[in-house]
This record gives sequence, C-alpha cells and structure tokens, in this order.
Amino acid sequence: MTWIDTPWPQDPKRLKAGGYDIMRYICSDWNTGPGTSMPNKRISRPELDSYLAAGVDVAVNFEDAADDYLGGYARGKEKGQKAGTWMATELQWPSGGVCCSSIDADIGTTWGGLAQQYQQGFADGLTSAGPYLPGIYGSSIALNGANDDGTAVVFWLTAASYWSHGVQPRVVHLRQNGYWPFGSDADLNVTVLEPIGSYLKPLGVDDMNDADWLTMKKLVKDQLIDYFANGEGNPKTGRIVQACNTSLAPVKALVDTVEPALAVINTKLDNLETELERAVVDAIAAALAGGVPVETIEQGVTNALAGASVPVTLTGHAGTTPVVTP
Repeated sequence: MTWIDTPWPQDPKRLKAGGYDIMRYICSDWNTGPGTSMPNKRISRPELDSYLAAGVDVAVNFEDAADDYLGGYARGKEKGQKAGTWMATELQWPSGGVCCSSIDADIGTTWGGLAQQYQQGFADGLTSAGPYLPGIYGSSIALNGANDDGTAVVFWLTAASYWSHGVQPRVVHLRQNGYWPFGSDADLNVTVLEPIGSYLKPLGVDDMNDADWLTMKKLVKDQLIDYFANGEGNPKTGRIVQACNTSLAPVKALVDTVEPALAVINTKLDNLETELERAVVDAIAAALAGGVPVETIEQGVTNALAGASVPVTLTGHAGTTPVVTP
C-alpha cells in the first residue's frame, strides 16, 4: 500500500482510484485559522468520514512548525496532549491509533538534547490524553533514538536522506519518497511495515475471525507437509540430510585413510606376537636342555605373565643363561 502525506484535503475518489491511503495533519488552532497559509491543515471529522466512505484508510501526525522540537519536553507534552485530545474528542479515533510527532529537521549525528526531550514529552502527552500510541517522523538518528528510548512504536523516515548522515534506520514503517504524480501538494510514502496505527488498522487489534484462523492453520499444515515430504525437510533428499552428508564427508575420508594404517599395525602386531612366542619357546627349550628344573621354568613363566617386577633367570649349561622377564 502507498500512502501520501499532505497538509491539504484530497479528493477521496482520486485516492481510491490510485490505490492511495492518506496521512493527514493534526495541529494547533493558530495553524488552521483564517489568514494562515494552511487553513485546512488539521483534519476534521467530516473530512475523515469522506475518506472512510471511499474505502481510503487514514493516519495522522502532529506538526505546528518544523522547529517544534526546540521547545523540549514541555512543548512536546503540550503538543502530544493536543494531538490525543483532537483524536479522542473530534475524530473519535479508535483505541490503538498512532499519531507521529514531527522532528522535521536535521538534528545532527547524535540523539539527545531538545529533540530527545521533545519526543519524550510528546509520548507522555499523547498517552495521557487518550488510548493512543506515539510514532515519530524524522531522520534515522531520530528514529533509532526513539526506538532505543521506547518513545515511539511507528517509525516514519524522511525523504531528506542527508539528515541521516549515512545512518540506516533499524526499524521503519513508512519511507517518504518524493512527490506524488499529481503535484507538490503531497509526498509519496512507501509502506515497509504494517500496521501503522491507522484508523482502519489500529495497533493491538486482532481482526481475524474463526474462518481466517482455520484458513491460516490449513496453509501452515500444507506447508509443513510439503516441506517434509518434498522439500528441504525430506529425510532422504532434503537440505538437512545433504548438510549432514557434507559435514560427515571429511570424517569418512579420515576413516578411509586410517583403515589401511590400522591393517598394517595389526599385521605387525601379529608378527611380533609370533616372534615373542618363538623366543619364549626357544628360551624354555634351552633351559630344559641346560638342566633347569621344570618347576623353575614354570615359575619364571608365571611371574612373567603376572608382570613380576623381578626377572626370573633360567640358568642353563655351557654358558647359556635363558631369561624370562615380565
């Protein structure tokens, strides 16, 4: 959906035909009276009704002057109270509606000082006047600062990109984007996130009926079935299985490399075991030939197998000394 923001009333039929919703102003009495440059800047209930009757949604922001924020907290609270009172008493705006403040200037690269204080005051004033929530219009510096402070829930980024000094907004609902096709009396705004607390779509309102919930449930179920049966979650061909196979590939390669080495080691151990057996047999035979008693040989072998710490020497003849050690 595309929004326009403008301080002047617009033709509801042209808005509807073009697919536009409208952001209109709330302001002080002196900014709308006879002799001012914008006598119809503040939206009235009859104007609001004309848009709603045409199927055009409406949102609001408050601004008397671009330098309102220089009045700090006190002026912010005063403006917020005026906005909330007008929404409640004149427009009969539903609960959950949002009114954006206007930090309509380059406030530099740091959030703080009068701009921060003004936004805090605006939020306090608005919420004290009715069941409404604050938003903010301005640079990325202002949007990010109000987001950190919790003094805004809707974030509207100005088209004056140089005010943001290269900083990107962390959250943005509307992005102002130049004039609309019918002249310079309104700016275009691209919708990034919804809802924005408009008249037809206030925040915190669940407008889904039972049929909507059942439809959503079926869609989710169908998506899950497709995911596991045919998509990335398939247990045989899905992305998870493929990822596991990819992760196990280095392990398999390592195993393939180690297995031949283990076979060689096992062969060498078998050969060593055979050589040891032969050495023991030869030692026993030599001991017997040298006249060593069988009991002594048995004791020596027993001690060796048991891990005796003292070697058993089998004394042979003709200078032969067979030794069995653990």
